[in-house]
Amino acid sequence: MELPPEFPEIEEGKFMKKSIDNKLITTVKKLVKLLVEAKYSEIEKWSEGIRLTESEISNSIADYGAFLIFPPSDFFFDLDVIEVKNSKPQKWSIIFPLWTEKDGKSDLTVEITCIKSQGKLYDIEIDNIHVR
Repeated sequence: MELPPEFPEIEEGKFMKKSIDNKLITTVKKLVKLLVEAKYSEIEKWSEGIRLTESEISNSIADYGAFLIFPPSDFFFDLDVIEVKNSKPQKWSIIFPLWTEKDGKSDLTVEITCIKSQGKLYDIEIDNIHVR
């Protein structure tokens, strides 16, 4: 079966959308790493506390009652990304399922807005952390 051009094969059975740039993937990986390491103050500093503060992030994860783990790296190639049209600077809304020690991929998700910026990572806003 031939694949549509927007889903080139990257590994056997794995596909990646062309429109997701490496900087978005790197930004989400960094955020998930900080969540797994419970470095919520660093997340609040990065996001400037917009929408969720350090304590709100901590409480959302503690209320779920499971230990977060870093997902397999190839999981980041299938981000749920929606470009925010006509935004200046350019923005993307991303929903990413978090992984736990007990369940692997869980129903706890982090919703973020990535904002185009000059650094190695995009600026972020943590929109929500909740069960979907």
